[in-house]
Amino acid sequence: MIKKISVFVIAFIMAMLMVPIHTVFLVNTIGGPRSDVDILFYGNQASAYAALKTGEVDFIQGSLTYEQRLDAEEDSELCVAAYSENGMYEFDLNNNYTIHTYPGVRNPLYVKEFRRALSCMVDKDYIVNSILGGSAGALNVPISLNCISWWPDCALPGNYPWQYNMTKAAEQLAIAGFVDLEPDGIMNYPDAWPGRPGQPNMDPLIMWRAGEDERLAAGTYFATQLAAFGIPCTTFTEPWICGFHPVFDDRNYHIYTGGWSLGRYPTFLYYGFHSNFWFEGGSNYVTGMNSSNLPNYPDYDELAHEIVYTDSVESARTAAEAAAELGWCDYVFNIPLWSYSSFVAWRKTMTCVINQANYGLDNAYQFLNAYNTLGGPIKMGTVHAPKVLNPLYSTWYYDYAVLDRIFEGLMMVNPYDLGTDQPGAAQDWEVGTWIDPNPGPDEPTEKTKVTYYLREDCGLIAPNGSYIRNLNAYDLEFSCWYTYAFDDSWNWADYMDVHHSVVVDDYTIEYYFDDSRFWRYTSPQYPILAKTELVNKLCNVSSVSFASDGANCTVDTQFKLSTSDQIVQVMGTGGLVEGVDFAVFGGYEDYEHNWIWILRNLPAGTYTINYYTPSLDPHGYYLAGLDWTETWYSFGPFYPTDIVPGVGGHASFNKNPYYWMPTPPLGETDWRWIWETPGGVPGPENPGRDSGYFKIEIYDVVKATASYCHIGFEEYDPRYFPGADLDMLDIGHVGIYDVVSTTGQYGYKWGIPPDR
Repeated sequence: MIKKISVFVIAFIMAMLMVPIHTVFLVNTIGGPRSDVDILFYGNQASAYAALKTGEVDFIQGSLTYEQRLDAEEDSELCVAAYSENGMYEFDLNNNYTIHTYPGVRNPLYVKEFRRALSCMVDKDYIVNSILGGSAGALNVPISLNCISWWPDCALPGNYPWQYNMTKAAEQLAIAGFVDLEPDGIMNYPDAWPGRPGQPNMDPLIMWRAGEDERLAAGTYFATQLAAFGIPCTTFTEPWICGFHPVFDDRNYHIYTGGWSLGRYPTFLYYGFHSNFWFEGGSNYVTGMNSSNLPNYPDYDELAHEIVYTDSVESARTAAEAAAELGWCDYVFNIPLWSYSSFVAWRKTMTCVINQANYGLDNAYQFLNAYNTLGGPIKMGTVHAPKVLNPLYSTWYYDYAVLDRIFEGLMMVNPYDLGTDQPGAAQDWEVGTWIDPNPGPDEPTEKTKVTYYLREDCGLIAPNGSYIRNLNAYDLEFSCWYTYAFDDSWNWADYMDVHHSVVVDDYTIEYYFDDSRFWRYTSPQYPILAKTELVNKLCNVSSVSFASDGANCTVDTQFKLSTSDQIVQVMGTGGLVEGVDFAVFGGYEDYEHNWIWILRNLPAGTYTINYYTPSLDPHGYYLAGLDWTETWYSFGPFYPTDIVPGVGGHASFNKNPYYWMPTPPLGETDWRWIWETPGGVPGPENPGRDSGYFKIEIYDVVKATASYCHIGFEEYDPRYFPGADLDMLDIGHVGIYDVVSTTGQYGYKWGIPPDR
């Protein structure tokens, strides 16, 4: 939602839309160029940056060091931009009624007005600009800056009620009853303060500061602010003493300079602050208990629970906004401070750059949209040679710089708002429930079911570059149970809780989970392997039998087969039909996919199930020790043409001409998917198969015009937006031709899935 647009921007937009400029710049009305890709492997970040400077590569993986940022700003051949990370650094405040150092004494931070006062003492702009050198963005709630669409209005910049204001800090202390009576420069407890009657001087607050330079400096600054109000404070600095953690384990602190990773969605509002996680070593060491040892904030607990245990993104968003408003605009659980900004650079020979939030230039949109204005492939340098190029076992981000060009998930994320999921190979998805007739101990009966609806135009390319067929639901089923078979694989956790799956038709699959959690729809998506082309290379055929006497195999009977094999795919079953007579499922007991669920009463007799089970050790530099030319079937945006492992090596790719997303048009700047049914909720005429499109509209124009006349090749300019820099003759500057490229295609729709 556009909350503020300057008068100049509005006037500029209107002027651009009124001029028939689309008739002049026809070259931009269909789509921009799309380059092939070379990824070059360097041994470290310094050598990758050196390659960027000499023009060996167009950009590098990861962010710049501070010194490299300054150097890049001095290089007229390089552009510089920044992105916010998905992290939070904060002053954690112990809301518990008391702490161990002062037994029986009410903790001043138990009082919300005192916590509000502490928040008003903190000048976040000073911390960001003077301590962090401008390499950060200020936070008001524990929700990533990359997910700011989930922030409540009261937390947005300029609206936050407890932002820096020393006068308001004094007012809140007075409301809480804290004054300096003598005066001796030390704040007194209020009258009749539990554990300290008679209004004596305050006991020193205990602050634990992390030993990192910037967190330490922020804590030192906060101590001086406390001293300005006469609030005594004793500070300790890591490393921890006596073999225990006084913050996380003992909760023996008042203030801690903490830091957390927040993720894409604000589920940390639950895992970080719900009272369920207030225990020794638990993730919540903030909200605490009252004098009766009951949770301080049951009203917050209820809202936070709804964020995770929800039935839709919309209800989760509503709960998150309400929880954040209550917890930080009212109670002030802690004081969020900043998310770091990372800086990236690229050569001015590359344009249409996508600098994705939290990820920088190594993202799917960048490789689809950016192109080399001199012709040839765009070239990225990694900061390390890939250790393993195995989609089951790669763990390093420089491995995925290569793998992600080939292997994709089913969904995409808006590159500038990570809290917005968008269609990819799956044009739609649904989250529902199913009833497990035989749940295990401590398992719910009602569990989560996720349905994916695939596009029918996701072309699969062989390693030799030839088109084979389209991706289908059987590929997803095979990928699920093949990955499930190896509990040491990197992505096993995404599949471990799938109970069973059902292929509804060639382009629809249902996953039935063994627990109840709405967010499961983001899990079983990677890697996706080509079943028909790989199953006979990776698996052997085996069989197992079981008997029915007509009474022991009745509907909803469940039992484990007499095999330790992982069943990847059922074949012939001697008259039984999978999904009608029986289903195979994975059990929490041993995580083996060889349990049988009888779906109808079976007559007496012996039944045989023939199935594929893994035959090769899946480990290796490439999958199962096979060469990439045997296993890398791509439905991603590229297919490989050459790979040379190790430092000094490379991976070369050609664009997949059968990829589901067409070449993006020049002028798409916000990358916002528009659902035909608002919110992505399936419509009554087409249930579960909602469609939509990308469209160049007002949001794209706003992004372009807001960056008008800003440049990226000198000192960092936060208003320079790389995604609006389209004109290959004027790279590094958002000028009139860049804005024209957007307004000239106003209303253009693209990426529409084929009719089903």
